[in-house]
Amino acid sequence: MSVRLVWRGQGLVSVVLVAAFVGGCGGSSPAKPGSGSAGSGGGNTGTAGSTGTAGKGGAGNGAGGTAGAQGSGGTGAGGSSACASPQTSFGLIGQGDSNPNFQSAVGALGPNVMYIFSSYNPPGDGGMGSTDYEVYVQAFDPKSGASKGPSKSLFVDPTASPKVQEPYYVTSAAVAPSGEIALLYFSQIGTGKDLYAMFLSPSTAGGSSDGGSVDGLALQKVVLVSGGNPYVTYPGAPADHSPQVIWSNTSQTFIVSYNDGGGDFDYFYKYTSDGQVAGSSNPVPTNVSSNRSGQTAGSVGESGDLLGFAYGCGGGLASACLTILDESENLVGQPMLLANNLGAISWAGVAGTAKGFVYVYDGQQPSTQFPNGFVGEAFVSTSADGGVGVGVAGDGGVTTFSGFTFASRAIDGRAVADNIGTGGGAGVGLALVYDDTTVKFAYVSVDGAGHLGPYTAIPQGGGAGAMSITNFNGHFAISSYTPATHSAQVIETGICP
Repeated sequence: MSVRLVWRGQGLVSVVLVAAFVGGCGGSSPAKPGSGSAGSGGGNTGTAGSTGTAGKGGAGNGAGGTAGAQGSGGTGAGGSSACASPQTSFGLIGQGDSNPNFQSAVGALGPNVMYIFSSYNPPGDGGMGSTDYEVYVQAFDPKSGASKGPSKSLFVDPTASPKVQEPYYVTSAAVAPSGEIALLYFSQIGTGKDLYAMFLSPSTAGGSSDGGSVDGLALQKVVLVSGGNPYVTYPGAPADHSPQVIWSNTSQTFIVSYNDGGGDFDYFYKYTSDGQVAGSSNPVPTNVSSNRSGQTAGSVGESGDLLGFAYGCGGGLASACLTILDESENLVGQPMLLANNLGAISWAGVAGTAKGFVYVYDGQQPSTQFPNGFVGEAFVSTSADGGVGVGVAGDGGVTTFSGFTFASRAIDGRAVADNIGTGGGAGVGLALVYDDTTVKFAYVSVDGAGHLGPYTAIPQGGGAGAMSITNFNGHFAISSYTPATHSAQVIETGICP
């Protein structure tokens, strides 16, 4: 085993790279179990469901379905249904409202609800209705995908002046275990280029779009994250460089990460659930002395009390790099180059598990093995035993490991940990976008070695820069905004019959 050592405080943490390739070979998502009727009498067998695991009803055996009620006078339960793979069991897609003024959208989750947040540009941008820049919200049933009502104005932006035709996008969302949501949006109004974070809390109170409750959410605070030229790409752009946000269980904060397009530096800020600043890295240390990175949007993940920051590095045939910090934003060890000769890397993402960091990146450069490029995955272990895998030294000192292999490049991708709230599977969810706009979902195990999928989640989305993924209580919400229809779709995992 090849082990790299990282100094942490008074001891050493072994870091092992487990490289693999994840990409375009997909397939259909797992079949969903059917439902069975209850047994009609004391010893009778429950009626069979369409699929599922065999179960017992009364005195006899019945094919699987949802557990039936006990037969009258009997002692046996009806057929049982297990969700064999809850992480990759999907509900139905929720289709958001179409509005010519909706210019972007992201999805999120609440208790038993999916959300679509859409940015609304005013009539001066060629639409109709309000004269304000706004954020709208629409709620959906996670299982059926049915809308709970029309899209409604959640927030009227008081900073958006003068009202002229300029970019106004939502870029990312994250959910806290208690249900608070952080939503990022970018406003280029006049000469200003600003990144904001909007903090929402669950609420049943009535109100208006200026701060009251809409679809069970109430606006708490809006914070200016950066007014210094943050780098944001529009939905459907060739690459996704937009800011991202996650929830940190260790620090109990939202962490916002973004790239400064003027200087190619990556930054992150921590905020409490009510929008108070709680820490930052300004800028994130990288593998070069100037701390510059490429324009790939930095992505942050958390493993225990460590933060991993993923970014594209180097010029020409670019590389994928990782910087590890402690929760006080101090550098741990040295920044690592995980893969090189990737072509013009367009995205990189990282998410943590209890054993380390799952790192995914854009392998754009064609090769004999991967003529259409690939999506690379590397696992950086922070566990005491050094992780898993047998390493082989490669060019440039990069250590590669055998693992699952899927070919074909994805044009966009994000990674999110399955550890927010309760019921998570301890792994990492990956959302990948392909040239045909298909959005696929894969689930990576806690040690980075195994995976499920990728499975098609959204058959036709909006391309790069239009996809988002969030996690809450063992479920993922995957969304995609389509510029041609000015509407978004959202789907939830973890939906069992």
